Amino acid sequence: MLIIEGKKFVDCNQATLDMLGYANRDDLFSTHPSELSPEFQADGRPSFDKANEMIAIAMDQGSNRFEWLHTRANGEHFPVEVLLTSISFDGQILLHVVWRDITQRIETEQEVIEQRNHLQDLTNTLEQRVENRSQELAAKNKELDFQKLALDEHAIVSITDVNGDITYANDKICQISEYSREELLGQNHRIFKSGEHTTAFYEDLWQTISSGKVWNGEIKNNTKNGGSYWVKATLVPFLDEQGAPFQYAAIRTDITDRKLAEAAKTEFVATVSHELRTPLTSIIGALGLLRSGSMGDVPEQHKTMLEIASNNSDRLQLLINDLLDIEKIEAGKMTFDMKPTPVMALVEDVIKANAGFANQHKVTFKLTGIEEDVQVEGDPDRLMQILSNLMSNAAKFSNEGDQIEISVTYDETNIRVDVTDSGPGIPEEFHENLFEKFTQADSSDTRQIGGTGLGLSITKGIVNRHGGTINFETREGEGSTFYFTLPIYK
Repeated sequence: MLIIEGKKFVDCNQATLDMLGYANRDDLFSTHPSELSPEFQADGRPSFDKANEMIAIAMDQGSNRFEWLHTRANGEHFPVEVLLTSISFDGQILLHVVWRDITQRIETEQEVIEQRNHLQDLTNTLEQRVENRSQELAAKNKELDFQKLALDEHAIVSITDVNGDITYANDKICQISEYSREELLGQNHRIFKSGEHTTAFYEDLWQTISSGKVWNGEIKNNTKNGGSYWVKATLVPFLDEQGAPFQYAAIRTDITDRKLAEAAKTEFVATVSHELRTPLTSIIGALGLLRSGSMGDVPEQHKTMLEIASNNSDRLQLLINDLLDIEKIEAGKMTFDMKPTPVMALVEDVIKANAGFANQHKVTFKLTGIEEDVQVEGDPDRLMQILSNLMSNAAKFSNEGDQIEISVTYDETNIRVDVTDSGPGIPEEFHENLFEKFTQADSSDTRQIGGTGLGLSITKGIVNRHGGTINFETREGEGSTFYFTLPIYK
């Protein structure tokens, strides 16, 4: 509390001295009232002008309540709420001033304002993020619509629940199956079952997708009216948060024409091959008798022609055998008599069996490797076929006097056989397709040397059926190493 008469202080209480930071009344009373305020108030107005206005209002209305910015004795500014009251005493007009320090309230209000502003900033940021996310989702949904349209235009698509009951069917599956969408929805996928595949086939399929993995394969299905069609299918499980499937999507491509063409080709190759084998065997036998002299002496000028005929007959027989083998492999009909087989003994037998071939090409085979009698589970005849193919290729592409190295090594799980030559190597452009049918590194050289272009494809198929792998390393002009690995029999 403070009492002002005119432009001087005439009385105050201790709370005023404490608030303003003065030691006693004399120090305060010797101070001009203008020294208790900064030059400008918080609203930017000069303190002198605003003070006169606040006093005038108090004089006119009897009192005036307002906020003011004061200055302590140490020069520090602080806000107060002022109640200014005019009173008449002994013929004089006095101003009775009551202050209340509102520093804490102002700070609290400022904090509230700052928090409100911060909250508004967060709200604006969140709204912007929601808007951005909504736009992103809209764009993604549009993109997904385009992808779905493209997929439906190209593929045969259906979706089932975990029991295999159809929940979605696109137009193409209706067209190819001859069922309407209404007839398919709610039906189990077994409605398409053709009887072509074994129970084990379907058990493997369901075990794969029910464990959350994608299944790929070819399936024959039946149509509503008793027809059939083949598809190349990809079955994709949709997983929940626990990683368990809750539905399956089946995406298929119609391969009926391809399967019919393959069947026709297989039948044609098999028929031609078998039809050729009988007369060819007779021709080879007759040529053998003529060359041996069993049918009488052959004039010297005819021996060369017999040699050419005999060699070409052997090549034709090799081609027929390779064609039959490749068709058996692709159809999954090649038989295997699997049994524990010692690898080193088998390699030694192959080297002996191919000694004549090595002499013909004036090369030698050298075996290096293990002393232990490590075994694999395999068909000995087919394993010999693998090695014979690799060794004959190495011999054909080696120079006279070269040594071809056959190396056998193993680790804890696999045994590895390497066949290394020092021939011309394989150009890089042939690396990717070398194990495909009718692939030859250099058609001109290979035609001169001989070969069907099927040997490596057959070899890879046999290795794969034994659970192994096959590959090669090569450098042009320095030779090649073909190697295959097989699981050790334990």
